[in-house]
Amino acid sequence: MDTLSDSSKADRNANGVISINEAVFLGISLSLNCIVTGLGAGLSGLSLIPVTASVFLFSLLTISIGYALGNRANFLHFGYLSQIISGALLVAIGIHDLI
Repeated sequence: MDTLSDSSKADRNANGVISINEAVFLGISLSLNCIVTGLGAGLSGLSLIPVTASVFLFSLLTISIGYALGNRANFLHFGYLSQIISGALLVAIGIHDLI
């Protein structure tokens, strides 16, 4: 049974470091959101370089903020809710993108 289907195994092996395979999978999953950004930019006639630069900068900023908040949440002793919180946030973002 792999880690994705057995969350208790993931919790037992949590050492704060993800494997290269997990990092690649996460990177690919998150970058799929850029397809929508590129499509919107192309349809609206925006220039590629400024759009790419702004997506890069804002992604870096928001990922850094999220990372800091995640570390803080872990230290505030409600890190055990991290799977529920992250799932709810992803669902909320997905619903917001659809609307």
